[in-house]
Amino acid sequence: MDAVKGIIERREQGETLSSIAEDHDVSPGSVSRIHDRWIE
Repeated sequence: MDAVKGIIERREQGETLSSIAEDHDVSPGSVSRIHDRWIE
């Protein structure tokens, strides 16, 4: 859950999907889906 919060915070700060994805070892699409689901 902390990873999800970190992704959301980083996206809100304007970081790119690819840089976040690289840090979490997932695809940019996964980061986008996590972000979209969380903010709904």
